[in-house]
Amino acid sequence: MSIRKRANGKWQAQVFARHEMVKSKTFDTKTEAQQWFSTEVLKYKGSSYNSRKGAIPLRTVIELWLADRKDSVAETSLGSDRVATSLLPSKLVSLQIRKIEPADMQLVLRSLLKTRQPSSVKRYSNSYKALFKWCVKRGYRVDNLMDSVDLPKIEYVPRIRPFDQVELRGLHIRLRQSGEVGEFYRDVVQVLSSSGIRWGEARSLRVEDVLLEGVYPRFHIRHSQSDGYTEKSPKSGKGRYVPISPEILGIVEKYMQDRSKEDYLLSRDGTAQLNASNFRRDTEWKQISGGHTIHDFRHSAAVNWIQAGVPITTIKAWLGHANIQTTMRYLEYLGMDVDVSAYQRLSAGQLQDKTENKEGEKAKTENEE
Repeated sequence: MSIRKRANGKWQAQVFARHEMVKSKTFDTKTEAQQWFSTEVLKYKGSSYNSRKGAIPLRTVIELWLADRKDSVAETSLGSDRVATSLLPSKLVSLQIRKIEPADMQLVLRSLLKTRQPSSVKRYSNSYKALFKWCVKRGYRVDNLMDSVDLPKIEYVPRIRPFDQVELRGLHIRLRQSGEVGEFYRDVVQVLSSSGIRWGEARSLRVEDVLLEGVYPRFHIRHSQSDGYTEKSPKSGKGRYVPISPEILGIVEKYMQDRSKEDYLLSRDGTAQLNASNFRRDTEWKQISGGHTIHDFRHSAAVNWIQAGVPITTIKAWLGHANIQTTMRYLEYLGMDVDVSAYQRLSAGQLQDKTENKEGEKAKTENEE
C-alpha cells in the first residue's frame, strides 16, 4: 500500500498506474489517507489511463476528439460539439487534461447560463460529457468528471407575446400583397395561429394526418421535424389531436386536393417541406413581424382558446404540454382579464344555484300546504 508517514507527522497516500505515480495527497491521519487511497485506486483499476496522455492540454485533446467524432455522429451533433468546445475559457483549454476538475466544468456551465438558454447549455453539457467519456476510453483520463457535475437548475420562463387580432389582420394583408408565394404563406400563418401546432409539427404534417370524419375535424400530430434535423416524435413524446377550426377548414381541404395521403399538407407541391429560413426571406419577416417570432403564432392560439372559455386541461392536451404548469403560464400572462371572466362565470353559477334552491323551497312549501 502506497501510504507512508512523513517527517512532519502527516500521512501521504500515492496512487500508481502502470508503475507511474498519478495522484498524491497528504492527510492528518492514517485513516483519512487509507480511505482516500481506497477510493482513488479503484478508479484506476482496469483503466487504460496513460500519464503521458494525461499531460496533453485539453485544447489538443479537443482537436483529436472532434476529428474522431466527424465520422461517428451526425453533422448537426458535430456542429453542437464545435460550438460547445469553442465556449470553453482559454485558460481551461490550456490545462493538462488530467488536471481539470469537476468544479472547473461546473463554473463553465454556470457562466454559460448567464448568457445562453438553458436548453442550449444542456446541449453543451451533453457534448462535454461525450468528450470526457472519449478521454476515458482513450486513456487521457481515468474518470469522466462530468458525472460529478450538475447542470445548475434555474427557473426559465419562456417569453409569451401572442399576436393580437389587429396584428394578424395586418400580417394577412401584407402577405396577400406578395403574390402567389405570399398567399401560400398567408394560409400557413392562418393554420399556425389557429391550431397552435409547432413549426416542426407543421413541417411534418401529412394529408393522412387530417381527420375530417368523426366528432369534429382535427389534425393527428404524430411527428415533428425542425429545420435541418431528422423527423421524430412531438416534443412531449406522444401523439395528440388538435381541432381544425372552421376558419381554416377550407384552407386544409384546399391543400388536400389531388394529393396522396403521404404528401405533406402545408406544401406548395406536396413534396417540399416548409423551411423557416425561406419563410423569413420570402415574407420579409423582419419588416412585417413587428418583432414577433414564428412561435408566437402558437401563443396566439393558446390565448384565443382561453379567452373563448376552453378548459385549461383541454388546451393542455391540444398544445401537447407534458405539464399543466406550462399551460398555466397563459393564464398568468392574461392576468386579471381571465380572473374577472372566471369570477363572473362563478358568480352566475352561484346565482343560478340560489335561484334554483329558492324555487325548490317554494315548491316544497306549496306541496306541504
